[in-house]
Amino acid sequence: MTLASIAVRQASTASIRRSVSSAVVDRALVDLAAFYRDVLALQVGSTIAPVHADLTHQAEHLARSSTAAIPRRGSDAVVDRGRCRARVVG
Repeated sequence: MTLASIAVRQASTASIRRSVSSAVVDRALVDLAAFYRDVLALQVGSTIAPVHADLTHQAEHLARSSTAAIPRRGSDAVVDRGRCRARVVG
């Protein structure tokens, strides 16, 4: 194996890792945005089904203990994925 082929292989492996990491971060941000949506829906008394039924207890707690501005700001931060990703990934 030549030095050039080792360098190409390492670059390819690094690229794959970045892609997987990027997909994981994207999924986490989508889940977080959906959680904030559930909180806002509870705060306004909506009857729509939650996206994350498994987190209903936590969403209800946040909905009761905060104003609508808190989940809205969180949702806005998540939607601005470029800035949010830069903070998470570095």
